[in-house]
Amino acid sequence: MSKQRTPSSIVVHYDTEQKMLVCNAVAEAAVRPLCEGKLDIPVLLEEFDFKLDDEFARRFGAAILSLLAEYKPELKQFVSVTPAQ
Repeated sequence: MSKQRTPSSIVVHYDTEQKMLVCNAVAEAAVRPLCEGKLDIPVLLEEFDFKLDDEFARRFGAAILSLLAEYKPELKQFVSVTPAQ
């Protein structure tokens, strides 16, 4: 019997004390009100021909790390990502 999962979002944050990235699965209903009125950064899958492949994952991960480092300057020293060409 498979366990039913609640629709969730993934929240990523950087713990400055332990110097680690932390990912949490959080119910979408709990996240939605926190995101209202905040900056949305849409990623249109159509622009990637709906292919979530290695290159997409690399670019997406790089973008998330770079964005997180903008808000957590302590993380910047660890991020070394070559821009996509």
